[in-house]
Amino acid sequence: VLAHLAWQTSRSQPAVAQLAAALHTLGQSQQAAQDERAVTVITALLAEQRSWRWATDLGPFYQMLQAALPVQTLAEVARLTLPPPPNSTALPALVGQNGRQLSRITHQLQKVNQAEDLATRLIFLENGLTAVGEAQTAVQVALAQALPVPLPHLPALDRLLRRWQQMIQAEIAQVQAQAELSVTLATPHAEFAEELPLVWQVHNFGLSPAQKVRVQLLPGEGYHLLGIKSEAQLAELPPGAAQSVTLFLVPEAGRQALALAVELRFADGVAGDHLRTFVHVLTFTGQERPFLPIQPNPYLPGTPLQPGDFFVGRGDLLRFVQDNLAQSSRSRLIVLQGVRRSGKTSLLNQLPGALAATHLAARLNLQGHPAQSETDFLYALADEIVFALSQKGIAVALPPRAEFAESPEFFFRARFLRGLLPQLGDKKLLLLVDDAELLPTDILRFFHTLRQQESRIDFVLAGRGLGETAVDEWAALLDNAAYRSLAPLTPVEMHQLITGPVAPYHVAYDPPALDRLVQLTAGYPHLAQLLLHELVQVHNETRATYLTSVDVDQVVQRILERGEMHFRYLWAESGEEEQLVLRAVAELSGGAAPVPLKALRQFLGERGHVSPDRWQSAVDRLEGGELLTTQLPIESTGQPGKTPQYVFRAELVRLWLDQMPPLL
Repeated sequence: VLAHLAWQTSRSQPAVAQLAAALHTLGQSQQAAQDERAVTVITALLAEQRSWRWATDLGPFYQMLQAALPVQTLAEVARLTLPPPPNSTALPALVGQNGRQLSRITHQLQKVNQAEDLATRLIFLENGLTAVGEAQTAVQVALAQALPVPLPHLPALDRLLRRWQQMIQAEIAQVQAQAELSVTLATPHAEFAEELPLVWQVHNFGLSPAQKVRVQLLPGEGYHLLGIKSEAQLAELPPGAAQSVTLFLVPEAGRQALALAVELRFADGVAGDHLRTFVHVLTFTGQERPFLPIQPNPYLPGTPLQPGDFFVGRGDLLRFVQDNLAQSSRSRLIVLQGVRRSGKTSLLNQLPGALAATHLAARLNLQGHPAQSETDFLYALADEIVFALSQKGIAVALPPRAEFAESPEFFFRARFLRGLLPQLGDKKLLLLVDDAELLPTDILRFFHTLRQQESRIDFVLAGRGLGETAVDEWAALLDNAAYRSLAPLTPVEMHQLITGPVAPYHVAYDPPALDRLVQLTAGYPHLAQLLLHELVQVHNETRATYLTSVDVDQVVQRILERGEMHFRYLWAESGEEEQLVLRAVAELSGGAAPVPLKALRQFLGERGHVSPDRWQSAVDRLEGGELLTTQLPIESTGQPGKTPQYVFRAELVRLWLDQMPPLL
């Protein structure tokens, strides 16, 4: 029809003939170049012939096509300026739909170049790809319907959309294969040293691992380099990961600041040798710290803290105990729960002082009193009470043991306790029981009775899993008890523990060293005490008053080589299944990478290890014991995934397990 129309009007109406010929060419074209020439002619004619029906309405759509057809790259899309899509009800509906879809595609793709990070760039690319797919569906459905009068722009639009689809897919593949690294100086302020270690943080903001990462200080004014000690290499840095490297330099005396240039090289799926250069300023504090030996060492690994020792954190727990015991006319019971070496004993040691205004406290550690009978237990408890009261100037005679033998419960409550309670004045007696999970069942029943009959006696029991026991006597005793678990120290509390005891000796830590200690210990006091005890030894041996992450890592190596007893206890307390899971997670995690449960099961299965429930109980017990924790993976969209992955809570534990021989 169009070809006949063009021939019939070639003399009488040349503009109509030209339009018909261009539309015919566009509908029959097989090449992008022909599409562009035909659309150019149509756009010009519609702009000239304003009196034609639909010319004003259809003109903007062909202007959109004219601008979009030559586009081959995202950079060209960013420069596109499209007119608003046609919005006339007189036009075929598909024309308006195609115009709106083309406008939406370009809008999404123009956001790509505005994105500041690769993850956001990927989101806009995928949105653009989705918009292209929707437009392709509309075009292909229309072409398949074999309309009596097909719209001539559809084949050209179909070719444009296919080309843009390939362009977007290629860009997505490149973004997904791209690593984007940055280097920041983690120690922008430092004290002058003849050989100065500086910590740099290398972060991969990309979506692909970076390989062959090399960080190197460049020569500059005011300092000298130290060869290989002024550079560092990382085999791989996963996407989203960060890793610290330490580079050394020799600053010139008298300098107050240095401008440091660092060169970063890496490879990824896009190129084999990316080069970046970063410049940061280092300032010297200029503070002189005279050496003072630290004696005695304020950190006591493996030993509970006593009253008077440096005790930080747990303020919320102390307030919790005080609030629950204050001004109560009934006997109160508080349960403090925590894993082994979580600080339960140290906390109990602080309670007599914290509650001195309202209570007189007596402590009983069941690890130290392996009583064989009810008589032995109650006599030992009476002895602890007499000793605690004597420390407060209250003289109470300890009855002969023989008087407990015939009826220990009656004598303890009706004779011993009722004889001493009047001497307490307006205060109550507080019984602190450590390792309370070792309480025998007959004592559980007696304590339950004591709570019901003696309103002037309060209890604090510390142990592991006390609220989970199924023993009836425990259930009766713990009725109406108040529970609280001992969580690890917060980063702020850790900083107080690290810096507080050594501050009077002019010792300070650089910020990366503080962060490294928090990461290594995960806030567990026993691990912190272990590391900090060794760091005080380093201070005394080397006379160093400014400790860095290099010192921390050297201390870690010293502890690992020595095979610290705490780790052997930790290992001995884990069952066979838990030990296998710990070793497997350590081997699979490599540089502390999270381990999916599926990979853990496959790893153990390939080595001939089986579990009735496919290791789920062992993993749950290790989580409850606070050795492992879960984290959700981050998808390419930047959103958290749904499948949990496992990592060690404390990096120091993983480093110790790394020394074990591999699973066979």
